[in-house]
Amino acid sequence: MPKISKRHDGDTSAAFSSNVVVRKYRNQTIVSAVTRPRKSNSTNRKKVNDKFKDANQWAKKILEQPEFRSLYEKGVNSRLSNPHTVAVSDYLVPPVIHYISLKEFQGKIGDIIRIKATDNFRVKEVYINILDPKGKQIENGYAVQYPRKPSMWIYQLTAEYPDLTAIEVCASARDLPGNVAKMSVRL
Repeated sequence: MPKISKRHDGDTSAAFSSNVVVRKYRNQTIVSAVTRPRKSNSTNRKKVNDKFKDANQWAKKILEQPEFRSLYEKGVNSRLSNPHTVAVSDYLVPPVIHYISLKEFQGKIGDIIRIKATDNFRVKEVYINILDPKGKQIENGYAVQYPRKPSMWIYQLTAEYPDLTAIEVCASARDLPGNVAKMSVRL
């Protein structure tokens, strides 16, 4: 897209054409071709449009609360220009669990399970489930965010497990809008 940095008499001639649009964006004058939406009845497009509609409604509602508005204002940067855009982006992008580390897991009380979970804005909580070989829940609870590494979460065992065969550790990460990511690791 051509950008015009200095105004001169020739700049406004494009404004009278029906093929181009002149607009100002972030203190720049931008000349671009007129876009016309394509007609589509596809179900995928409808799903995407519905998701964006839900994201916009959620962002409007959450930003009415001053504590969330100030939180999302901190996420404004050169790509996300206002709190609404940050909130919509947070709604649309779910968190990611990169790994579950069981290096320090010996089956003793106080052993640590490390989880690396990230989000485009913020991970709200990480929940851990420990299951026996039959899928029965042995232990569960919330992991604590590691202070020096915000993407690292730590869970300490509260019970002993003498038999470590086929124990499954399941982690789920949730962000502020409620998107959830899940991952499981077997010993």
